[in-house]
Amino acid sequence: MDKVIGRNLRDPQKWSRILKGILHIPVFSCAIFIFNNFFTLGLKTAEKIKQIFFNIFSKLKKSDLIAFILFFTVFFFIAYYKIIDSDFYYADDKARLIGDDKTSWISFGRYVSQFFSVFIHTSFPLVDVAPLTQFFSILIMSFSLMILILILDNKIKIAKSFPLTFLFISPFFSQCFSYRFDNIYMTLAVFFTLIPFLFKDDKISFIYLSIVFLVLSCMSYQAATSVYIMLVIFISLNKIKKNENIKEVIKFILSSVISFTIALLIYKLLFDCSSDPKYFVPATEENYFSTSISIQVIPQNIKNYVLIVANNVGGIWLKVFIICSAIIYYVFSIKNSKINKFIFAAVSIVFIATAFILSLGPYMILKKPLLAPRVFMGFNMFIALILYFCVENILCSNLSVKNKYIFSIPTHFVIYGCITFLYAYGNCLSHQKEYSDFRFQLIINDMNEYIKEGDVYISFKGKSTDYCQALDVAVKQYPIINLLLENQPSPNSSWNDEYLYKFNLVSEQENSKEKLPLLKESYYHDLYGKDNHFVVNLKK
Repeated sequence: MDKVIGRNLRDPQKWSRILKGILHIPVFSCAIFIFNNFFTLGLKTAEKIKQIFFNIFSKLKKSDLIAFILFFTVFFFIAYYKIIDSDFYYADDKARLIGDDKTSWISFGRYVSQFFSVFIHTSFPLVDVAPLTQFFSILIMSFSLMILILILDNKIKIAKSFPLTFLFISPFFSQCFSYRFDNIYMTLAVFFTLIPFLFKDDKISFIYLSIVFLVLSCMSYQAATSVYIMLVIFISLNKIKKNENIKEVIKFILSSVISFTIALLIYKLLFDCSSDPKYFVPATEENYFSTSISIQVIPQNIKNYVLIVANNVGGIWLKVFIICSAIIYYVFSIKNSKINKFIFAAVSIVFIATAFILSLGPYMILKKPLLAPRVFMGFNMFIALILYFCVENILCSNLSVKNKYIFSIPTHFVIYGCITFLYAYGNCLSHQKEYSDFRFQLIINDMNEYIKEGDVYISFKGKSTDYCQALDVAVKQYPIINLLLENQPSPNSSWNDEYLYKFNLVSEQENSKEKLPLLKESYYHDLYGKDNHFVVNLKK
């Protein structure tokens, strides 16, 4: 390799790991190609899939499809405009900006993300091309919404699709979109989980595509697999409500469970890699999550999950409207049920409770799961489906047009509440960015008169920087902002690197036993240093 590129290869271990990881995609693609073209079952299944796909989209008007995609592309852009405008480098973005490989997607087994990133960014290490990645993400959201409404209604209807936008504009999903580099692959992972349901009426096609696209979803962002579970449960409940053949419902559930299990086993046994902490774990957060599996931790994981969701789903009014929509959905679904009302009321409780618990997805069996807002994609789909079926059941009732509109108001206020949160959160990102820049500027100015020729090293101790006071009202209204925002600078945080990189400074962990002399005291920090090694003791 050295002869080919004409120089010594820098960090051959890193490049070997990246190349081997990226090769998972062509290997998986070849396996699919061989099955589809050289096995009888594969040939029949592929032909059946083509036929179903053609039947679905041949009935739709091209103008309706284009209008739908354009409308929701504009909608999602408006919803996320303030976050895009904040131009914030979020968490891992800081490391990727400076070409640090510790956050490589390969280390997390996300080979689709790593593979497509090379083409989207047309470089490696990746060049920051935001907001292009965010525009691509918005486009994928629109296509995902189109597929979702086709799954649930078999028709393209803009008005009926509005409740489903919660899947992508939920306060929890806002963290996914905050990432400049990652957001497109998180959205793509959701898109993959939806595709199999277009073929749900043909069991073999559904099982095959579920396995393929769930594996691809795991290779993009594993948390999205919980979206698949939510769709299975709510589609099954809707079939029961319509008094469809119970045996077919059971077969659908079993085929989904089998597909899901096989897909996760294939990913775990053939494609998953053991994470190497030295590449991606911040020094102060070593082992901050674990992929070890244990049944015993399920109750505690569910308890922690419920508490986080209950406290952080949004402001008080958003919570109220979600609860109102859930109650209306439950009442009207019983009212419209074609089976015994009491039986369906009991069945609904069981299905909805099960859906809520399983909305955490496979994370519920991990010994130390990552319970960050970005992994709650299953919950986003859980609420989106409740909102959708709430509106559908209202429209199917025998109420007057006026009363139908009145009962659907809470659902529409949920969507509006999500948009107002996104703007509030986007403003918080802008304010916090300005405040962090201000704090770092103060530190650099204090260091300036003591810096000599050569590399400059800086570490932090003390307490994390407070949020700027401009955020106080927003944080009180939306507690989730405490989970979403970062305090910079912070003691021994690897996320300090991006700020220091702007000034050609090197961040280091405070590990020197030598007591450095105090150089300067200020309201915000104390500065210690000697021979271009500085320690900042943060005060506020």
